[in-house]
Amino acid sequence: MNLFCEVHSGLPREGPGSIETTRKAFMTLRSLPMDFKLLEIGCGPGLQTLELARMSENKSGHIVATDINETFLGGLRASLSKSAIYNVTVQQEDMFSLSFEEGVFDVIWSEGSIFILGFERGLNEWKKHLTPNGVLLVSELSWLENGPPEEARSFWSKSYPKMLTLEENVAVAKNCGYEVESSFTLPESDWFDEYYLPMESRIKSLKLKYRGIYKKQMVLNGFIQEIDMYRKYSKSYGYVFFTFRKKG
Repeated sequence: MNLFCEVHSGLPREGPGSIETTRKAFMTLRSLPMDFKLLEIGCGPGLQTLELARMSENKSGHIVATDINETFLGGLRASLSKSAIYNVTVQQEDMFSLSFEEGVFDVIWSEGSIFILGFERGLNEWKKHLTPNGVLLVSELSWLENGPPEEARSFWSKSYPKMLTLEENVAVAKNCGYEVESSFTLPESDWFDEYYLPMESRIKSLKLKYRGIYKKQMVLNGFIQEIDMYRKYSKSYGYVFFTFRKKG
């Protein structure tokens, strides 16, 4: 875990994404109240948090950005202060045991983090915090084709064995009591420009730092394998951004 944090510390993002993708997902929101309340779960360094705040600045709503990592939260607080953004509260929360009351939020937003809790569990547990007809926007790693290449399937069966197809995730959401309003797949640039390419640079320096330390080298090689896997099989899997509406 310490090496995982060292690989990711200071990177622009903790997973695939972009400002353009955040904007595209936000535009799927229909009839957002002027005084909306939005809960973001797993905000990480918060690039998307800043963009959400900017896109909603013409409303009187409020965003609560949460993560378990206080280092990320401290950086986000500094960014908000520097940008003079005041409609965001930053709060440390464990997604496994959120402290919020039920039926409070018009929107719950989670980019690339629901896998930590589990897709189905997250949909079920977070639903209670939504208002009637509230909206959950979440991105989830998904198979984009049936029968993916064996090398990709074998890799992800170890790294994320619960990964489902896009269609299966839609079925899970419906079974959890949501209507599926939209979905789109993140472009390859979301993986490389702000996530994998900066990560590759970090890994190169860490491999030099930990030269001769077998266990650390193996962990770092695992990150390299993940990057290479996506380069080879980006048509077979990717992150899908879903907009789910809670059935009233």
